Amino acid sequence: MIKVLYVLTKPELGGAQKHVLSLLVGLDKSRFDLNLFTASKGYLIDRFCDIPGVHVHKSSFLKRDLSLFNDIPALFELYFYIRKNKFDVVHTHSSKAGILGRMAAWLAGVRCVVHTVHGWSFNAYQHKFVYLAYVFLERLCARCTHVLVVVSSIERTQGVALKIIPLGEYVLIHCGIRHEDYRHTDDQKIDLRQQLGIDPGCCVVGTVA
Repeated sequence: MIKVLYVLTKPELGGAQKHVLSLLVGLDKSRFDLNLFTASKGYLIDRFCDIPGVHVHKSSFLKRDLSLFNDIPALFELYFYIRKNKFDVVHTHSSKAGILGRMAAWLAGVRCVVHTVHGWSFNAYQHKFVYLAYVFLERLCARCTHVLVVVSSIERTQGVALKIIPLGEYVLIHCGIRHEDYRHTDDQKIDLRQQLGIDPGCCVVGTVA
């Protein structure tokens, strides 16, 4: 059985979080020993803890905001947790978890380190020093990453432009959506129209953005 650790900054309601949730629910538990390292509080924490066959380690140090007071203890906590459990794969998601998780996995000698980019840690609105610091950290962490996954072509374009890694080394995997989760019976559609005050004869156009 392959021991896999997912590292996620905070189990709040967001794209990266729902992506990890779908992986933990859908992966074959007979082939993978699934574990999650994340913050102790967040909107989805109970959902993660309720997944059968998944062990969740709730950290009191892992925070979304930049803070050396918490980040350094979180790095050591991750390192010792990885060393103790001897994971075969460490797969990080989101910026903070991606930096701390990959550093800890590299220090612990993990054989396969994967990171999925759900938006880079650097942004145009940041102070120039902060922006350049994040670019440096992403380049550094890319050196200890065996597989770097992007969920959109724009992230790959940004990464190539800033020389995180060369173009051919990115793996583009779009986030999947279970269609059946969004299919409704005719009765459900009628009820929803009534709740929204929409006339049964009107054409309805929905947008997901």
